Amino acid sequence: MNWISLGPKSPATTPLLSIATPHSDTAPDIRSLWEPARLQHITALLAARHQPEFSEHVSPIQNAAKTKLFDWLRENPFPFGIHYSCAMECGLRIPVLLRALLELPNLDASERSALLQALFEHGWLIRNRLSLFSSLGNHTVAESLGLIMAGQVFSESHVERDWLETGIGLLEQECEHQVLTDGGPAEQSFNYHRMVLDLYWLAVQFLEINGIHDCSGMKPRLLAGESFLQALGDPLPPIGDSDDGYAVAPRLYPSKPAPSADLPTAHKGCTVFPDTGMTVVHLPPNIRLTFDQGPLGMPPLYNHGHADALSITLYRSKRAFLIDPGTYRYNGNPVLRAYFKGTRVHNTVTIDGQDQARQVTSFIWDRPYSVQTSNENHSCGSIRLAASHDGYTRLNQPVHHIRLLFIPENGGGMVVQDKFPGKGMHMFELHYHLHPDVEVVGPNECGWYTLTNHEERIFIKVCQTKLKVTCGRTEPLLGWYSPAYGVLEKTHVLHGRFTGPAEKAQFTTLISFTNPDHFEELFKHAEYVG
Repeated sequence: MNWISLGPKSPATTPLLSIATPHSDTAPDIRSLWEPARLQHITALLAARHQPEFSEHVSPIQNAAKTKLFDWLRENPFPFGIHYSCAMECGLRIPVLLRALLELPNLDASERSALLQALFEHGWLIRNRLSLFSSLGNHTVAESLGLIMAGQVFSESHVERDWLETGIGLLEQECEHQVLTDGGPAEQSFNYHRMVLDLYWLAVQFLEINGIHDCSGMKPRLLAGESFLQALGDPLPPIGDSDDGYAVAPRLYPSKPAPSADLPTAHKGCTVFPDTGMTVVHLPPNIRLTFDQGPLGMPPLYNHGHADALSITLYRSKRAFLIDPGTYRYNGNPVLRAYFKGTRVHNTVTIDGQDQARQVTSFIWDRPYSVQTSNENHSCGSIRLAASHDGYTRLNQPVHHIRLLFIPENGGGMVVQDKFPGKGMHMFELHYHLHPDVEVVGPNECGWYTLTNHEERIFIKVCQTKLKVTCGRTEPLLGWYSPAYGVLEKTHVLHGRFTGPAEKAQFTTLISFTNPDHFEELFKHAEYVG
């Protein structure tokens, strides 16, 4: 069966747990154990047989896949060990087991029996441990895919027919729950959105190839999801949690139709996703900006969301300048886990050193914020994006954060203005996190910093405060970047602080793409903000 297609080559990443960290990471990360136990390397081996460059090595590849698979089954008898503690992990293994059953040649009766037994055990465990109620999320989609495939294998049994029907029902239910009307992710995680969409396309292909179910009702929402990710561009900003997981295997993706070219564009160059709360702006010359105007994540637990309201990212010619620093890892280092989820590690403002919401555990949030937006696109060609959040109204002396982005037509840059209507004395901290490849020079006599990433360059200045540059600080943590799961690198952060009454707090950031002096002069003679 043609379930998968070979995708573009991914850039090389540092191996898991190759970490230069300021804190001890002696505790094991369960993700590093679960990842190889998904057996997706077996899928990669089976797919490699069909590539022309491996045509002379088909037999050794098949033997390696078979040996690795049955070794794992012998070493991990059901239901013992951590590999049967999570139903999602079982759901991700089922496509591998089924593919091996269908494609491995010369299986004897005992080997076929072992694979069928494993498929049954995995399906039984999923059916009895489904992620439902408050735990609905990407786990539910992976489990539903596993139930569908195992249920079809054993569909002549009345009991296992229930697996197939339950899996289809959950997929249809969760399609509109997890993929929002505008195509964005309810979980506010772009990595998991890619994985969820791939799980759906894998299920759709399986159901349609085998004539099991009409999936036409789900496809428009899935195509909207593809259009959303297409609008975000390449590389995709790592917004929200990311564990670098795949539905099939690295570089292997389900076949899927091309996304629609029709995007919810409110203005030339500005694409607004109102349900997700994400705005993407493409500007000359080759500038891509994202503005996060969305909620914390999927209620009620908000598991994979980060407290990043009103954060921005900025790329020029695919070179990253202002970044979302990533996730790092989920467990084993609670200090770094809290850091990468928190507000301080995003390109926005913290008040009194607190996150915009309250971290309860390494995954669960409470006191979630809400965001209000007010976007305007003027006939003259300028763009005005505005949003506010109420995450700091929980303080004893409550404060709102309002952020305005103004992009003048042919102005060669943008203005970011932060205001804080509220009460009392507070400490306001503004952060701009830079990609490790960005070289920082400055400030010059006018306060401008020059940021250079290879051949690309931008300029940045904050009017009301003197910026500091920090890289790889450990106490308190600041200046760290995680390019892949379990990998940590030092990076530069531009940050400034104001302490005083809320009504006097303000940051005005100028970002120039060409000539900073010209852009500042233009700013002085125009009413950009309000």
